[in-house]
Amino acid sequence: MRRALVLFLFLVLPVRAQEETWAEVYMGKGKAGYAHETIEKTADGWRTHQEMKVTMNRMGNPLVIESDVDQVETADLKPVRMKTKTLMGPQPTEYDGTIEGGTLKLIVTTAGQPKESEMPWDAAALFPQGVKALMKEKGFAPGTTYSYKMFSTDTGGFIDMSVEVVGPETVEVLGEKHEATRMKSTLVQFGMVQDDWVDASGSPLKSYVKMLDMTTVRSTKEAALGAPSGEQTDVMQHVSPRVKGLVAHPRRVTEALYAITLEVGDVSKIAFSNQAVEKQDGKTSWLRVKNGAATTVVNRPVPASPELEQFLLSNSYLQSADPEMVKAANEAVGGEENAWTAAKKLERWVHEGITSKNMDVAFATASEVLKSREGDCSEHAVLLAALARAAGIPSKVCTGFLYIGGHFGGHAWTSVWVGQWVDLDATLGGEWTDAMRLKFGESHLNGSGMAEEMGEMYKALAGIKVDVLEVVRDGKTEKLEAQTWWSVEGKTVKHSLGFSFDVPDGWTVLPEDQVPVASVAVLQGKTTDDRIQVIYDDCAAGRPVEVREIPPGQAEVLALDDAAQVLFVARSQDASAALKSLHPRK
Repeated sequence: MRRALVLFLFLVLPVRAQEETWAEVYMGKGKAGYAHETIEKTADGWRTHQEMKVTMNRMGNPLVIESDVDQVETADLKPVRMKTKTLMGPQPTEYDGTIEGGTLKLIVTTAGQPKESEMPWDAAALFPQGVKALMKEKGFAPGTTYSYKMFSTDTGGFIDMSVEVVGPETVEVLGEKHEATRMKSTLVQFGMVQDDWVDASGSPLKSYVKMLDMTTVRSTKEAALGAPSGEQTDVMQHVSPRVKGLVAHPRRVTEALYAITLEVGDVSKIAFSNQAVEKQDGKTSWLRVKNGAATTVVNRPVPASPELEQFLLSNSYLQSADPEMVKAANEAVGGEENAWTAAKKLERWVHEGITSKNMDVAFATASEVLKSREGDCSEHAVLLAALARAAGIPSKVCTGFLYIGGHFGGHAWTSVWVGQWVDLDATLGGEWTDAMRLKFGESHLNGSGMAEEMGEMYKALAGIKVDVLEVVRDGKTEKLEAQTWWSVEGKTVKHSLGFSFDVPDGWTVLPEDQVPVASVAVLQGKTTDDRIQVIYDDCAAGRPVEVREIPPGQAEVLALDDAAQVLFVARSQDASAALKSLHPRK
């Protein structure tokens, strides 16, 4: 998911008309960072330099993303050169591209290793000053529409930008009201929309991206460089749809039927090998997902047929040819020839080998993860994909949504070809991968074609509603209906997942729509910092639940059965004291 966020930050950094401008970036009501641009008129044309630094809130964890973009155009506004640097992990990813004779010559450096490539340059693609000139040419009359192309280093291809002039509006900037024209820009392949309010010269005064709840507003250098402050929107919470009814033992579900409604996008385009659209009605589609173990198996190394060759290649994100990667893969699988058994060994190796499971890294390459042994789902996904290729097993990186605690949160996992394509999830490390997930993208991550491969995931982030209609668990089909997550009788909360607890004096239970991702209830005390988070802890598929040993005062643990337990986690000193009054029970 984070690559989608970075892509949007990268591509929609506002085009400025002055020689130097600064802007503050907000996520919700909290200041998250800054954007800065300088424009230089050179003897041969124009040089535009844009930089942005944003610290996002992701489930209470700070996520820092830095980007630096340098673009050169001729006097007649033809693109000549671009240099970009993005820092989302331990090391920056850098692109150095030169356009000559209709060809883009590109050097991509990831994990300190440069790689050269070439591709045709689309003559319709514009750089910032070309975009500004097009804006002035088209004018600001309401209803005016036009489009242009941009090159995305993240997807390795060209992206269409559609622009519509909405009309005049008044905005407040630096404490003063300004007459502005509102313009709506859409990244067509991804359905992502940005609203801009520009002055008479076309210079943005303010911008807003609904998908991220991100506002960029013109400011002074001093204010822009000020430290992040205030209560930010939680990015994960903002893009994670909540379901109307909770599902018990989601990791045991082998098949599920969903009703999915998208603001933009087409569910029929995510009909992968384990997902099928059963019917559609307007914007709502019924999608059936099946997962589990492989039933058709071959030996490794898998031959590089034309259909599988691209899924065996080493690239800038999945460095499967790295000697250390090959060594690790050989150690994990040993002499195992069965591709499915070998893939499962690699999945277990990654699950246990990434010892620091955190959200501190935005995105790291496989080689970086192999060295650091830290990260979250995307780091588990890319490392497993690279190790699989190093072991002669074709692999893809999958993006979509995973059911956890009543929400579908953004997630990444891996798919391997072992005679058939089968999903693996090294983050969870189960015996097989459950069906409580929605796959919106699959990619070889080789660069070319990534815009098409990941486009539906980006569109889903713009707005998605999910209802779980039925699940198959332990061979039995269960029909699901919308229901409240819990009921309250006096001081007792009776939860739909089969447990109860008492509300301590002076505490309240937050409404369902305020419960954060990965929680099934939240109790709040006198302040917003005094909270008890209720977590439904389900086992990984096919494995017993890992009983938590937690020091007294930090949490209460209620075992429901051999596959699930409930954690009541204290988030403050007052919350620790209140744990004694919960009396959790089945």
